[in-house]
Amino acid sequence: MRAVLSAVFALILAASPAMADATEDCASNDIEKRLSGCTALIDAGKLGAQDMAFAYINRGDALFAKDDYYQAIDDFGKAIALYPKDAKPYNNRAYAYLTLRRPKEGLPDALKAVELEPKNAPAWDTLGTIYIWLKQKDKAIEALKKANALDPEHKLGSELLAKLGAS
Repeated sequence: MRAVLSAVFALILAASPAMADATEDCASNDIEKRLSGCTALIDAGKLGAQDMAFAYINRGDALFAKDDYYQAIDDFGKAIALYPKDAKPYNNRAYAYLTLRRPKEGLPDALKAVELEPKNAPAWDTLGTIYIWLKQKDKAIEALKKANALDPEHKLGSELLAKLGAS
């Protein structure tokens, strides 16, 4: 997806200096720049569905970083509606629900994320954490073990497995 996005963004850069700035800002590590850049791209409405989904995901991540979980959930949902084949907005929305202590609402998204991308360690970690909250220890252990098998350096999964007595 990043390669396609880079090609589309290169066309935008050539077409409009203002859009070029918004594109750079939308991919920025600076939260405020990311919010303004992604919002400008979304408001312009000139991107295809997959690239628009990317803008919603990036803005959702920035909103999450600012503790605006409800708006982040909304943006992740818009990204899913535009491009439902990407695991990231499902995982991010599941994690946002988890952050709001609403694991039941996050469970379908977490399951979809691992279905779409079964080698995604953070998605398995999110699923495992949701299962902990839902008091489904065996399923939590299974998911966290998958996360650790995919990424042995993933500390959170190891810590949670240790707390569950399954390290």
